[in-house]
Amino acid sequence: MSVYEDVILENCKFPYNFFKLVFFKYRECGFNSSCGDELTVYFNLIKKNVPIQVSFYGESCSIAKAYCSLVIKYLNKSSFIVVYPKINKVGLLFKGSGGGLLFKNDSIALVSKILKYPDRLKCGVLGFNTIDKLLQRYLLYIK
Repeated sequence: MSVYEDVILENCKFPYNFFKLVFFKYRECGFNSSCGDELTVYFNLIKKNVPIQVSFYGESCSIAKAYCSLVIKYLNKSSFIVVYPKINKVGLLFKGSGGGLLFKNDSIALVSKILKYPDRLKCGVLGFNTIDKLLQRYLLYIK
C-alpha cells in the first residue's frame, strides 16, 4: 500500500475531530449532489489571536471523510489570523498549483493526489469547500 492510501485509510477509520462541537459559533453544511455526501463543519472562535476549534460530522464516503479530516487536522488549533492563509494554501493543492511545495513532509500535501482520480474530486473537495464557505461567511461577519 502507498503512503497516500495509508493516510486516507487512517483518516477514514479514525477521522480527526469527527463530532459535533457542543458549543460553536458557526456551522456550515456541505452537500455533494453527485453522490449524496453530507458534511457539517462546526467552527468556534473566541478572538482572532486565540486558537480556533473546528470539527465535522455527517454521512459521507471514505474519501470525503478522510479529506475533511486532513484539512481540519491541518487547521485546528491555529489562530484565525493563520487559518485563512492556510486554507488558501490547501486550495492550491486541490487546484494542482504546486501547493505541495508549501507543506514539505506534512500529510496535508497528499490531498493533491485526488487530482489523479477526477471521479472522486467532488468527494475530496467537499470538506474543503464547506470550510472555505464558512470562513468566507465569517469574514463578512467581522468586517
